[in-house]
Amino acid sequence: MRVKFKMDETMLAAALNQQYGIHVKDLFFIPWGTSAYSYRVNCVNGECYYLKLFDTTDSKQRNFAERIDFSLAITWKLYHEGVFRDLTYPIKTKDGHFKAVFNQTALILFNFIEGKTLKDTSTSKETIEKTAKLIASLHKATPKIDQNEAKQEQFYIGTQKWLMRSLSVLETKTKFDHPYKKALQELILTNKEKILNYLNLLRSLHASVITIEKERVFCHGDLGTGNIIIDHDEIFLIDWEYAVFAPPEFDLSCFISTDFEFFFRQYEKFLDQKVILHADLIKFYSYRSKLDQLNHLITNILYRNTDESHNGMDLEEITKYSLPELDRLGYLIDDIQSRLKENFI
Repeated sequence: MRVKFKMDETMLAAALNQQYGIHVKDLFFIPWGTSAYSYRVNCVNGECYYLKLFDTTDSKQRNFAERIDFSLAITWKLYHEGVFRDLTYPIKTKDGHFKAVFNQTALILFNFIEGKTLKDTSTSKETIEKTAKLIASLHKATPKIDQNEAKQEQFYIGTQKWLMRSLSVLETKTKFDHPYKKALQELILTNKEKILNYLNLLRSLHASVITIEKERVFCHGDLGTGNIIIDHDEIFLIDWEYAVFAPPEFDLSCFISTDFEFFFRQYEKFLDQKVILHADLIKFYSYRSKLDQLNHLITNILYRNTDESHNGMDLEEITKYSLPELDRLGYLIDDIQSRLKENFI
């Protein structure tokens, strides 16, 4: 979230002290993320933690707080059992729980990782190579993770329903008095036919991918550049809410906007085997991700945002990034297929 949660931070610090057995010196709000409020927690003894605060009166944040249980348990085990340690993992409360409750919020404390996100740094060949190695290491760890305790990819495309509903609202509403909603209406209806075409393509790809039989690996599930942190020579993965057992294309599709050919060759190198990619899986995950993001931004402006600055930023993101990136996907994927013909089916 990009605007600080309205609450008494002295009381929040006291709640953290009581439930986690720490001694908070100060809290710094981090304007980042879309599912929770983020804080850096500095302690008297010099220790530092990352706090996620979920407002359970907000349905979206409440759902995230509930669905995060799997990823908390699995990342805790990954780190403490030494399976995969380049990640954020939860800190348990004094009572051994992964979450604490304070008033109408859910609190989750993590180890704090210094550094900058990949989004905020220049992407060198060295960084791409290290990132590819990290993703290969994660996928190679799959045999050490109990699949009976983990989520399995269901190829869910609920976005189509919610996007269609939003389109209907924007069409049937004669005129919005709210300036940002009015601007959203004009923008989306101008691009309505194109958005419907992308939704039809997603449905077609869904019909294809549910028939594909392919080995699944443990995937992070949300490898946007904001969830990859570089700290000097080390790279870490954060925000594991979407972790799932899925075809490797789930994670790999997140890198099609980078130098994918170089990234993929490094991934193969560290995986130590030839990797065959299914074109429809790459397309499905790419379009699903972009349409999910578009739906999220539209829903924010129509229903969720309570701060006008949020509306402005979300509208700008739709205009400058979401719609243009959707338009570029077809070209990017075709170019990747032409460069890596022997690795695609």
